[in-house]
Amino acid sequence: MKLLAHLGAKSVPVISLGAKWIFAQDLKVVAEFCGIEKLPEKLPPATLVDKLDMVISGAQRFIAQMPPERLNDMLPGRPRPYRDLFYHIFVIPDLFVDAAKDGKEITEKGFEKGAPEGSTTDSIVAYGEEVKKRVHDWWDKVEDKSLDFMVPTYYGEHTAHDTLERTTWHAGQHVRQVMFIHDTLGIRTDQPLTDQDFAGLPMPKSVWDG
Repeated sequence: MKLLAHLGAKSVPVISLGAKWIFAQDLKVVAEFCGIEKLPEKLPPATLVDKLDMVISGAQRFIAQMPPERLNDMLPGRPRPYRDLFYHIFVIPDLFVDAAKDGKEITEKGFEKGAPEGSTTDSIVAYGEEVKKRVHDWWDKVEDKSLDFMVPTYYGEHTAHDTLERTTWHAGQHVRQVMFIHDTLGIRTDQPLTDQDFAGLPMPKSVWDG
């Protein structure tokens, strides 16, 4: 914390080199800072939309399998109930659509939004269905399918393409965590997502990283 304060950074993740530092939320920015000349090519926008649909649909299936009495159980090593994690998965693409469609900034506070009081597995799954429809409605109507236009985020302005990639792997990483929770509870996951399903997304190797 002292080092962050000394640098002037108010949030993490941060990468520093001496007095120089960056807010490390964007892989392209990180690569440039570290002198990495080439990153793997991003998946095309249309493919990312399909992957995001897969992630949202998977989350809906997996959340529907959770015993309602376990919704208030806490994640390992973090004071966050399962209920809020499940809801958060759908908040991620919801905020993306707000940014890409209406120019609303994606904020850290937005990501911290917890599930409404009284939420059930059914109501969270229903929210996921609403978000999935929003994603497809936006994609059907967006004129620039290259997604080369800029959207505002709390870590700077980035192309909608970059932000969609981050949205997809961010939600996907949390879906991996839901499948891990299934394993700990002895639940046989309905049509689990595999490494092949996530291929092409820059995701951590460990389930609880990021």
